[in-house]
Order: sequence, then structure tokens, then C-alpha cells
Amino acid sequence: EFHGRFRCTALFVDISGFTALTEKAFALGERGAELMGRQLRRVFDPPVNAVAGRGGFVTGFAGDALTALFPDDDGARACAAAADIARFFAESGRQETPEGIFDFDARCGIDSGEVFWGITKDPPGPLQLLLPRGPDPGGCGRTAEGAPGRSCPDRGDGRRNPRIRPS
Repeated sequence: EFHGRFRCTALFVDISGFTALTEKAFALGERGAELMGRQLRRVFDPPVNAVAGRGGFVTGFAGDALTALFPDDDGARACAAAADIARFFAESGRQETPEGIFDFDARCGIDSGEVFWGITKDPPGPLQLLLPRGPDPGGCGRTAEGAPGRSCPDRGDGRRNPRIRPS
């Protein structure tokens, strides 16, 4: 099968704090490349693991953001992953390194709907593409700002989460 569709919930995670890291890495030259690689893993691994741990998968990265899909989810698993991500940044967003201290944070939003997917063979060799024409990653970002849509208002422990704002 080369195309299809499925219902899911999309989670959009926008991570802030990379400007200071990038400036420092650039100033350090070759050592800065090592710093950047190390910090990218420290900052992105926990959100990716939170998504996978809740039954989702990451469809892509764009700069300092990622988009994930949770098949057959009514929003509960995506919200739980968003709460896990928020907890990580609340507890570990400040990254202390020999090169300096860097503060990271994340905003999350979710949207549910139908996703259409397809597989293309150009360029040569199979390349699988997920085409989210249902849940709107842009809509997820707007949800994090408090616009219409769904969001996850707490950290999973009943306390309000300032990073994930209710609509």
C-alpha cells in the first residue's frame, strides 16, 4: 500500500533557549560543535522518549521544534506526553555545562483529526512521507498560545502548567 489515512492526535513541541547556545557554540569553533551536539541530545532526547513512551512517534524536526503523532488517540496520550515534557523542562531545563549555563523551555500544543500519508519513490529508493493534512501542526502551536483547540492544562499532578496553556 502506497498511501492511506488514520485518525490521530498531533503534538507540537516548540523548544526555546537555543539562541544563547548557538552564539556560544559559534564563538567556540570546533569545541562549539561538540557542545551543540551534546546539548541537542540532552534537550531533544527526553521529549522524543516521552512521545515514544506514550505510544506516539516523531514525524519530524524543524529547527527547535518537533511534531509527533499518536495514532488512535483521543488526546489523552498526547496530553500525557506533553505533561512529561513540561515536567522535564521544569526540572531540568537549566543545563549547566563547562562552557556556560543554558536555559531551555518548551511550549506544547495538540490537535486531533485524520492524517493522510503516502510513500514516494522519487528520489530513487523508497522514502516514506507522513503528510499531516488533518491535525494541523500550526494549529498545535496556536493552541499553545491559548487559541481554539485542545491543550493540557496541568503537569499530570493536578498543578497548573504555565508552559501548556488551556484554551
